[in-house]
Amino acid sequence: MGERLVIGTAPRRRLPIKPIALVAGLGLLLALLVTRLVFFELVRVRGGTMAPAVLEGDVLLVASLGAPALGSVVLVEQGEREVLRRVVGLAGDRMATADGVLVRNGAPLETEALGVFGWRAATAGDAPARPHRQALVVERFADGRQHRVLGDHDGAARPWRLDMPEVEVPPGHVFVLCDNRRICPLDEQAGPVALDRINGVARSVVWRGGARVEAPGGDYGALRPLASSAGAPALGGSDPPPSPPPDGGATTDGSTGSASDASMASPRKYSDR
Repeated sequence: MGERLVIGTAPRRRLPIKPIALVAGLGLLLALLVTRLVFFELVRVRGGTMAPAVLEGDVLLVASLGAPALGSVVLVEQGEREVLRRVVGLAGDRMATADGVLVRNGAPLETEALGVFGWRAATAGDAPARPHRQALVVERFADGRQHRVLGDHDGAARPWRLDMPEVEVPPGHVFVLCDNRRICPLDEQAGPVALDRINGVARSVVWRGGARVEAPGGDYGALRPLASSAGAPALGGSDPPPSPPPDGGATTDGSTGSASDASMASPRKYSDR
């Protein structure tokens, strides 16, 4: 038999669309995973020095790159561990307090009392933790950005106010402080901190623990930014109202935070104190 004559152009080979799309999708997923491992990490909070924005058991999304700005919540290297603090002053700023109010460059920050905020510390064994009830206050920078802080314990027999002498922030440093001013250990990275001791910037809460009195039990956060903002200040991924006084509840003794307050650990490696 003779050869078959084909008239016209040869048919084009079709590319395997599905395998290419699958490979591209897997490549994109791998790139996102590498980005997450290199540039972000999840950390779980221990302690209450950054209440009300961040509480015991919360899981945070932390960026390992990027310079902290005024109002950022940062991870500060403290010996062999890390602590959470908020940046409230930049290099060259003069920081102090007057009558318990934070003063930046001679101007007191505007404050607004909101009521009382309730939260629970870590439990001791099987015993339920007694709630803390502290004054809830909005603190505003001169540019209008704001965040919420906690002051003295509600009904405290002896009034307490934050007392810090004026200090100028050196070059290459930022001034950091706890949001929970009442239990903030001032001898543990409350004040000027070198930028090379900041290991990351906490962006948002991705999981809320059970420390909130008004919303007990863990649930997903709303990824609301933790940094000071011009809008409604963050309350750890949600914005519930201040909690009412618990029936028959008593305020805690108001002792200062321990060395483990607000220390950070990977959620996979975290264990209770």
